[in-house]
Amino acid sequence: TVYTKVKPELLMPEEQRVFPDPKDPGHIQDVIEKLGGVDICFGGIGINGHVAFNEASDEMTPDEFLAQHTRVLDDMPHYCVTIGINEIYHARKIRLGCFRDWHRSVVRHAAYGERSAHFPVTLLQGHPDINLKFTEFVANLPE
Repeated sequence: TVYTKVKPELLMPEEQRVFPDPKDPGHIQDVIEKLGGVDICFGGIGINGHVAFNEASDEMTPDEFLAQHTRVLDDMPHYCVTIGINEIYHARKIRLGCFRDWHRSVVRHAAYGERSAHFPVTLLQGHPDINLKFTEFVANLPE
């Protein structure tokens, strides 16, 4: 596991390590509520605007999309448990990194695009403390 690569004195206590259970995805929300919420959420933005595996949807309204909680998915990737966009949106702080060449258009759409489930990261625009981190290359206008 990842923890074997970390110096023992730097590891968080085992009782603070929480992993989603595909048989009980609601457990994540219960833990978050019990602890008083999420202080900060780190992640990235996918090429189609997805955050975690909250993939684009043309069938959902923005409010329906933002209501999605942690859940099991069996299409993309083949099988996973993803943190819900709802849990991400309700974190006190959101930090998203964008460091690939194709992020040039993604960060512009994330910041200035119309709020839509078609490009999910745009639904985070109204968050009070969201920050996009990106390279100088991504920040430059295309030539």
